[in-house]
Amino acid sequence: MGRVKNKREIAHRKQKQYRELEKEIVKRHRSKREKAATLGNDDFRNGVLSIRGYTNLKSQFESIQHTEDAAIIVPKEYMSGFKTTLDHMVSDELIHVRKDWRNAIFVSIACLVIGIALLGLGAVLRNTYLMYELTLVASWGFVWAAIEKWFFDRARLHRKRLGLLQILSSDIVLTRELHFKDDADKIST
Repeated sequence: MGRVKNKREIAHRKQKQYRELEKEIVKRHRSKREKAATLGNDDFRNGVLSIRGYTNLKSQFESIQHTEDAAIIVPKEYMSGFKTTLDHMVSDELIHVRKDWRNAIFVSIACLVIGIALLGLGAVLRNTYLMYELTLVASWGFVWAAIEKWFFDRARLHRKRLGLLQILSSDIVLTRELHFKDDADKIST
């Protein structure tokens, strides 16, 4: 019995040790959490922000909440024209997001109307079982497509729009030439 109690005590101490370690790691992570996106030399082509660099910038901003202020760390030699290039790329994408938003609303309403019309047609064709079942299934398919567009696609587009607006409103920080991502970590701390 004494040996079992000893094993339990050891297991309990280990669990307590692991919980403390986890708390320390979480505390360290929260204090070091970066709210900046770093662009390096690879993200520019001919002195201008490249598509690859813009995609890299957007992917770095995905980990930053939309409610937080963020910064973009840019090498000093690429600063001329960076803001205008970034504005142009983001505004082009914002225009596409607005078109997709309107399209999602239009398709959602159209699918809902078609679904309700098919449901009404199914009620008229109630005496032919096969046609009734086909129109019923088709109507619910259109209604589901409407719900999917209205709730899910619009929410995705809204998050994308907020991310783009966050990129536009973020501060731009100039640094010396960056060779590695580790250099950016040293500069920002």
